[in-house]
Amino acid sequence: MELYLVILIILGILAISDLVVGVANDAVNFLNSAIGSKVAPRHVIMIVASIGLFIGAAFSSGMMEIARKGVFNPSMFYFEELMFLFLAVMFTDIILLDWFNTYGLPTSTTVSIIFELIGATFGISLYKVLTNQTDQNIFSFFNIQKIAEIVSGIFLSIAVAFTLGSLIQFIARTFFTFDVKSSYKKYAAFWCALSTTGIISFILLKGGKGSLLISEQTADYIKNNFQILMLSIFLILFIIFQLITLFTKYNIFKFTVLFGTFALALAFAGNDLVNFIGAPLAGYHSYIIASKSTDYTNLTMEALAGKLHAPSIFLIAAGVIMAIVLWFSKKTQTVTKTEVNLSRQYEGYERFESSYIARIIVRMFYGMFVAIKKILPKKVVEYFRKRLDVNKQVLEKAPDGSYPSFDLVRAMVNLAVSSSIISLATSYKLPLSTTYVTFMVAMGTSFADKAWGRESAVYRINGVITVISGWFLTALFAFLLSSIFSLILIIGKIYSVLAIGSLVVYIIIKTAFIHKKIEIEISSEEKLFDIAKQGDVKTIFKTLFAEIENYLCAVGQLLETIIIKLNSNDRTELSNLKTSIKESNKKANKIISHTFKLIRHLDETTLRKGKRFGKLVASIKEISMNLKSFHNNSLTHLDNNHIEPRGKQAKDLLNFVILAKENLQLLSEIIKNNDLSKFEEYEKKYASIKEYIVKADEEEINRIKNAEVSSNTSSLFFNLIFDGENIIEHAYALGQNFKKNFSSILN
Repeated sequence: MELYLVILIILGILAISDLVVGVANDAVNFLNSAIGSKVAPRHVIMIVASIGLFIGAAFSSGMMEIARKGVFNPSMFYFEELMFLFLAVMFTDIILLDWFNTYGLPTSTTVSIIFELIGATFGISLYKVLTNQTDQNIFSFFNIQKIAEIVSGIFLSIAVAFTLGSLIQFIARTFFTFDVKSSYKKYAAFWCALSTTGIISFILLKGGKGSLLISEQTADYIKNNFQILMLSIFLILFIIFQLITLFTKYNIFKFTVLFGTFALALAFAGNDLVNFIGAPLAGYHSYIIASKSTDYTNLTMEALAGKLHAPSIFLIAAGVIMAIVLWFSKKTQTVTKTEVNLSRQYEGYERFESSYIARIIVRMFYGMFVAIKKILPKKVVEYFRKRLDVNKQVLEKAPDGSYPSFDLVRAMVNLAVSSSIISLATSYKLPLSTTYVTFMVAMGTSFADKAWGRESAVYRINGVITVISGWFLTALFAFLLSSIFSLILIIGKIYSVLAIGSLVVYIIIKTAFIHKKIEIEISSEEKLFDIAKQGDVKTIFKTLFAEIENYLCAVGQLLETIIIKLNSNDRTELSNLKTSIKESNKKANKIISHTFKLIRHLDETTLRKGKRFGKLVASIKEISMNLKSFHNNSLTHLDNNHIEPRGKQAKDLLNFVILAKENLQLLSEIIKNNDLSKFEEYEKKYASIKEYIVKADEEEINRIKNAEVSSNTSSLFFNLIFDGENIIEHAYALGQNFKKNFSSILN
């Protein structure tokens, strides 16, 4: 049994590790509404969520059987086989969740654990069939009916969560409108009482069945008197909230959102704890059962199908670990930003780009809404137009000076709908995906709240598509990786355990460095563009132009690199530059987006001083577009297997981009140091480039006349010169604008 004791210890270590990476991913589910609405300081939100996690761990006892018998038939496996099966599941889970956390993508820990169990079961059963250890077919190893029930429930939750989130948010917004202050005293007490009662009914009453905190007698009493209890709670809460609304200045939305955060954290712990410690606990039960057997090597594990209770100490310890991770994991904050960014009410920099599918969806919905407006009576359309006028919304500043991503009405709906769906599923022992539910509810409420306007819808929808695609990839990779690991483990035994364990450690260390790099980049961008925290106007302008200066340097370097790769006919390296071009364009879009933020932040006096913000934005945009065209023309030329520039033609192009690079670097230096004494030198360099372009054009014409070059290469030459000239001209316009309108502010 010594080997299996070692495996059990490893499973325990993996359980702790999985709690760390799992909570880092799933904290997004119960923190986003509170953080996005800035209902309270972050430390208050974290305290409330931590209490919910700790208490919720006691509600998860009944869910642990999913890992023991929900996916496979334990009677079909020997003790050794199940220990390696659980080990494969945990190795896979840590790798997958850590990878998603590193890149800030919320994924489903429920889907990952279910498909890991399916994959590991498939791997072990395949080994048994291929080695003639059984005469059963491979499907007999699975609990097919339960798998179908679980998987259908998980994926059905996507549609249900989005639909309910949209519908209830639409109703709530129709009552409150975007001018919440005007309707607050009329409806706040009713909605908060209704939301809080719903949360209590599902989380504390229905979810309490089988938990460690509520006795069977109490649970039975609640079940038999459920309706009268709920009505009583609603009436009591309504009276209390109405009195608070009428006689105090306290915003009862804040209480409801914080209570909802507590409840959703509780629901998460009750539903998702099985995802992190279910397999290790099943391994623990297997070890205890085997240790009592005289022949554990030939012991089949049908005893796992019986009623087994998770030890209270393990659940309490798990609750403590989850609460600690919530406070100290930096990856939690990275994942949280993705959902908040997709659901924010205002425009701004969009992390995700447009896509063909997203554009089709936007056009389809826009056409549908136009058709509905034509069918509905004009009075109805006008009524909802007035009630849902987003221009009336005023988001109040948080104590730190920043604005919330959405208001408390939406935060309240997010939490009430999400926690109700998840807790109802938990009470019926269905391992619903908290990520799917909370994410799709948040997207549904954003959609109903007009957060996806025509200016941002295509980017937000593509973000949603990207996240959902990641969910399906989770299922695929979870199945494949756990299948492979289980086969390797059952064949290689202890040697495989050491090898895969070493691989997991290496991957965790590697992704930690990757996340550190990503975190530094994000932090620098947030510091650069968090206008509310930068204070005075001078500091804000300095940070903006510092970014412009870096951007111009990068453009100059890219121009030179593109021509070097083109002249050397290096199509592969030229194609690899797509990533750099895309990053450069993102940088330009960020500068433009945050220029608009700056304009909104400035007072009227500053704006009236003739600042040519429009010209600044246009210059950056044109430089970005021409750089992209410069690269596309070069790559298309080599893709078509045309002859690369050679001889004097290649030399002229290289000299041109070197001059352009020097010109951009000099302008960057002027902006960086705010040193207008060098502007005369810059203008001379600009004039010399214009002269060089005329001369280069003339020489290319002579080469064409003398049949020294092909028509395709000459066409490329002129296109590149044209794109490059446009970049230089718009950079010059930017420099003139800086000199006349912005330099004085930076002194």
